[in-house]
Amino acid sequence: DKTSMLCSVKHESGGLWGLLHIIKQHGINMTYLYPRPSRDKPWEYFFFVDMEGHRDDEHMAALLAEAERYCQFFKVLGSFPRAD
Repeated sequence: DKTSMLCSVKHESGGLWGLLHIIKQHGINMTYLYPRPSRDKPWEYFFFVDMEGHRDDEHMAALLAEAERYCQFFKVLGSFPRAD
């Protein structure tokens, strides 16, 4: 399976690195990262992120809980069967 999320981080040095570090710490493989600029604030971005694993898996659930605390905006878009 794969899990998709949409999030934004603080516009500060290392903001995105912090999110990527959380993903790495939980041993999850990120397969897609796409930035979209915010319509409301210059230099702020939303990130679409795809990762291997289901949101109910232990490591993914822990990652998502930590990412939600870290991010300014956070939404899990869902978990889906991965196309091979």
